[in-house]
Amino acid sequence: MACSIFTLSVALTWASAFFSYGADMESILLSAAETVVEKEAKAVLQSGWWSDYTNTSTSPCDLPGITCNHAGSVTNISRLENDNSLLGKKLERFNWSSFPNLVHLQVIEAGLVGSIPTEIGRLSKLTYLDLSFNNLTGQLPLSLGNLSQLEVFYLSNNKINGSIPPELGNMKNLVELSLDNNYFSGPIPSLKNLSQLELLDAHFNEIYGSIPVHIGKLTKLNRLDLRHNMLSGSIPQEISNLKNLEELMLWNNSLNGSLPLEIGNLKKLSVVDLRLNNLTGPIVSSLCVLENLKELYLSHNGLNGWLPLQIGNLKSLTYLDLSFNKLNGNIPIEICNLSNLGTLDLSHNSIGGNIPPQLGNLSEAGTLNLAYNNLTGHIPSSLIPVYHAIDLSYNSLQGPIPQNVNIAAYVSAKAFIGNKELCGQVTGLINSPAQHFNSSFNVCNMDESCKAFESGGQNSSMMQPFSGINTTSEAGHPQRSTMLPVGMNSVRNGMDRNHFFGRDYNGFNINPGVTSQASSCGSTDKFSSSGYGNQQTYSGPNQALVTGLHFSGQDEHHSNHSRMVQYKLVI
Repeated sequence: MACSIFTLSVALTWASAFFSYGADMESILLSAAETVVEKEAKAVLQSGWWSDYTNTSTSPCDLPGITCNHAGSVTNISRLENDNSLLGKKLERFNWSSFPNLVHLQVIEAGLVGSIPTEIGRLSKLTYLDLSFNNLTGQLPLSLGNLSQLEVFYLSNNKINGSIPPELGNMKNLVELSLDNNYFSGPIPSLKNLSQLELLDAHFNEIYGSIPVHIGKLTKLNRLDLRHNMLSGSIPQEISNLKNLEELMLWNNSLNGSLPLEIGNLKKLSVVDLRLNNLTGPIVSSLCVLENLKELYLSHNGLNGWLPLQIGNLKSLTYLDLSFNKLNGNIPIEICNLSNLGTLDLSHNSIGGNIPPQLGNLSEAGTLNLAYNNLTGHIPSSLIPVYHAIDLSYNSLQGPIPQNVNIAAYVSAKAFIGNKELCGQVTGLINSPAQHFNSSFNVCNMDESCKAFESGGQNSSMMQPFSGINTTSEAGHPQRSTMLPVGMNSVRNGMDRNHFFGRDYNGFNINPGVTSQASSCGSTDKFSSSGYGNQQTYSGPNQALVTGLHFSGQDEHHSNHSRMVQYKLVI
């Protein structure tokens, strides 16, 4: 009995002690929580980011842009664009060690200045960090590598310089990394441990060196954007491991070598932009198996050879730019299978042969640029109703321009120049802002059907008075009416020429006694306005663009005359 009483007494004593200890622990934890909240309130006050926050007795949880958890601790700070209250503020003003529960920090386009403080690496729970579109300077602190929970890191459009620290490779949970539009230099560090990375954007920097082969370790990457840097070397074949890649943006670097054959393994690619590099070799046929490819930019390289016949397999393609290369051969008829193609640019190559008439069957077509090639034959009439912007200049095309040419208002006469045996009439050229009339011009070169002509009666089908040219008369002689072919002013503007016959339109006077002559598309044309001491002469080599002047009136014998004189405009 005595033993039982003793045991009960001991048990009661231990229970009392246990509950007393639990109460003390609860008090301690509560006190610690209050200390964190107090530290956060003090840090917010000292930052100066909230001008109306002047007393720590008020909870910062009530301030705009701050979110707290149930214990009153700050978990989210978001100050977005057009927040003038942060203009010129600094991240250094914050005591970042006072925010142990912060998971989201977003300050976009707020005018922040200064550098990123080392203490920001103490935000161990941070998962989202966005400081883009500010004026931050200096280098990235190595302590950023401590943010092992970080999933999103946006730093675009600042003035950060120096190299990209390899410590960023410690952010094993990182999904999106955007460092674009800064002044980063040096090579790309090893990021092979970022196995969750889906976005790597470092465009518009000064990064140099080669694309590291370990880029192939980032197998979840769907966008790789390294354009507008100073990268050199070849595109590593390990890039073929990026099976989830949708956008490959490497333009405006100094990459060389050939297109990797393995690029055909990237089945999800929708955009490939490799323009403005030093790539050579042929366009690999493996590129043509990418059924999801919508935009392909390979311009301004040194690619050569024929266009692969398999290019017709890219049924999703909407934009194809292969301009400024060394491509030759013919335009494959298979390219006409690209039913979704809106823009086709093959200009500035050495492509020959005829223009496939089937190009006019592309229902989504809008822009066609085949300028500066070696194309021959006639212009297919099927092209004209389809494309609202077209450039066929500087080829070896011949024959008449299709009669149904009616080019959109922003197309200039440049679309057909430089084809020595092309002729015909084009309507719908650019109008001068000062002149509001429809315009047209004639194209003629060494073609019998386009010889200069004179008409016995007035031929005004292409003519319209042009108020910019003045006519004068002297006593005893009737004033002549002077007419320009419709579009003369637009031809000048379209070709960026400010003078006609060496003088501005508005100052050109034609006196009575006009004599004129024109060759039939020969090597030299002349026009002169002579009589009573005034003479203007134009002469020039054979050119593609031909238009005319129209004169009507009476000569010194009072006989009626009407004349159309064609001439060539040197461009």
